[in-house]
Amino acid sequence: GVVHEDAGSCCQMIASALFQEKDFEQAILYQKRAINVYERLYGRDCAACLQGYIFLATMLQQMQQHDLAIQYMGHVIFYRNIMCGTGMSTCTSSYMKLGSLYQEAQHFETARQCYYEALKMSAENPLDTAGCLHHLAVVSTTIAQFKNALEYEQKAYKIFKNVLGPDAEQTTQCKAWVKQMTKNVVVRAKQIQNREEEAKREKALKSLMEDEPSKVESGKV
Repeated sequence: GVVHEDAGSCCQMIASALFQEKDFEQAILYQKRAINVYERLYGRDCAACLQGYIFLATMLQQMQQHDLAIQYMGHVIFYRNIMCGTGMSTCTSSYMKLGSLYQEAQHFETARQCYYEALKMSAENPLDTAGCLHHLAVVSTTIAQFKNALEYEQKAYKIFKNVLGPDAEQTTQCKAWVKQMTKNVVVRAKQIQNREEEAKREKALKSLMEDEPSKVESGKV
């Protein structure tokens, strides 16, 4: 079709409308057309292209096409790192998005690494920092690292409380997470204690069973 900025904008708007109607396949088609127009007009590293790739990744995420969505977000991060530098806060949201994709694809360790990267870049915005900490807490819970999860969530709660106030929705939600993660830690501690006690009982029983034959032999003599 016509290579003009308006053509790209129209394709973008159609894609957005189709996405809202949950016609994801057609939305992806028009979103790719919009990106193609922007690439031919301004190059692959233009702001319109990068935003287009982020939106495309979101659409693919809805279609459970995580591998392809991850590739597009990797493309976005690559160009943003070149243009903005690896430590700029503008990359925080991109790493968060990439982390969520890996998490949904059940690549939990890679997801955690993405959230760590986002955390390192979030110093300029405390709410971004709190969001990163919360996501780290959730993914740590998923892989049964309950103590680490609780520490992350407690830090996030303090930030939300200080910045937004104790009655803000994000603060109260975070407080609920802290309570649940505290329960997880307590349950895990009890499980470990029970396993240790069971191991001691088994060891004592084994030792007793080993002593019995010796006593019997001594009696015969």
